[in-house]
Amino acid sequence: MAATRPQQVIALTQRHGQFGNTPTGSWWWLAVDVPHASTTPGLLHTTGVALAVIGAFLLLHKAGGRVLAPLAAAGSMTLTLYVVHVIALATKLLPRDPETSWVIQVIAALLIATLWRRRFARGPLEAAIAAISGTVRRGRIQAP
Repeated sequence: MAATRPQQVIALTQRHGQFGNTPTGSWWWLAVDVPHASTTPGLLHTTGVALAVIGAFLLLHKAGGRVLAPLAAAGSMTLTLYVVHVIALATKLLPRDPETSWVIQVIAALLIATLWRRRFARGPLEAAIAAISGTVRRGRIQAP
């Protein structure tokens, strides 16, 4: 028997997620557990995972902060690393195999960030944003 239209919508939603656009046809859409749904269960799950990860890293930091230094360095330059990531994807410099690509990106991000952090407090794009916002905050640039 061929699937009806609502069944096809449900199957597609379960497979690909909602990407923040919750259907309005039924209150039950707020209870589905699919990727990127922005529903209450999804948000509770995301918040719980984030809190667990933060807690785990706080415990790890107490045990030995030096081990986490590369992650702290990457955290000090997230905008810069994200822009490098987007450029690498756009220029197709990375291998097509997703696992290999991921490993290369993680190692490169940690290495670049660690080397950069030895000399500077924050990434170049983060420093530029801080300088611009500091100038605006001090009132040297007037908003239009």
